[in-house]
Amino acid sequence: MTTASAERISGSSLLDNDTFECIAARLVKDGETPDMARRILDQALAFLATAVRHRDVRLSPSKQVDKGWHKLIEDTVLYFGLCETLGVEYIHHVPTDGEDDKAARPDTISYIEAAHFVVDRELWPNLADCTQCHAGCTDSPNSGGKK
Repeated sequence: MTTASAERISGSSLLDNDTFECIAARLVKDGETPDMARRILDQALAFLATAVRHRDVRLSPSKQVDKGWHKLIEDTVLYFGLCETLGVEYIHHVPTDGEDDKAARPDTISYIEAAHFVVDRELWPNLADCTQCHAGCTDSPNSGGKK
């Protein structure tokens, strides 16, 4: 018996609709169209959920997806609650100041797809200068420096 491929889920499913629309509206205030704001936020949520599942991998959002991550972080109560829902204390946003070797980072899209999220490929043309590395990596400040 063969099984059908797993159904893809949207990142937006991690928030209730009213909260999702509220955060998307903040992206609209920053100049995004309503449709683009929803797409960016959806991918930011998918990225964060994937980053939690792969805390030992230096995943990085695209520059557009990073905008959605920032909007989530700005609402600290929401963000802490989201992190708790995802099963971690906090997902750190770690700027790399452009010094990080982006070519050495893994293909974040592949990880998001493996986590069964829908990937909006148009929003993933480049990497931002940040990672979630301190979300629990072995070299995280929270790990006591163990490698």
